[in-house]
Amino acid sequence: MSVEGRIRGAKLVLQQLMHGPLSWGELERRMLPACGTHWKFTTVMRWLTDEGYIVKDGPLGSRAPYRFNPERVRYEDGEVIIKIS
Repeated sequence: MSVEGRIRGAKLVLQQLMHGPLSWGELERRMLPACGTHWKFTTVMRWLTDEGYIVKDGPLGSRAPYRFNPERVRYEDGEVIIKIS
């Protein structure tokens, strides 16, 4: 997946998380129409998690919800702003 595709998908996921924490399954249901495939959604989620833009509120393997990391992501005037380091 291209960098542009990841960023586009990341913005969509982060816009969903702007309204509150969501589980993987709920995010996937909301994002599949925009992402197109399960693989693209999974790739974006792994990238966001690995880079620290989103964090899970529970242990790995649990159904705990994901939320955006306020140290790396903020919202201004309805826009998603990510900190790239």
